[in-house]
Amino acid sequence: MTLYWRIFLLNAAVFLAAVLLLLGPVTVSTPVLLGEALVLLAGLVVILIANAVLLRIGLAPLARLTRAMATADLLRPGSRATVTGPGEIAELTKTFNAMLARLESERA
Repeated sequence: MTLYWRIFLLNAAVFLAAVLLLLGPVTVSTPVLLGEALVLLAGLVVILIANAVLLRIGLAPLARLTRAMATADLLRPGSRATVTGPGEIAELTKTFNAMLARLESERA
């Protein structure tokens, strides 16, 4: 599954949970009462936190690759990024490792 679809589905799951809550026990009147506004605000905070946590987990392999790229040193050959993560991220890591290998062989 591509990174785009993974992020889309994570966001869709969070929004679906919010909609299900709004269809269930949570109601909003006109005008919005203070208690209702506080419940909606608390729900928004929970949604944002859940979304942030899920995105951090989903994008963790990219963060690891970024750290590996930042610490790559052609003067110390042989260091490679660990290939982790789904499809596109694993391919990006493999491509980075191949690039390092080519640069090291050219440098030698």
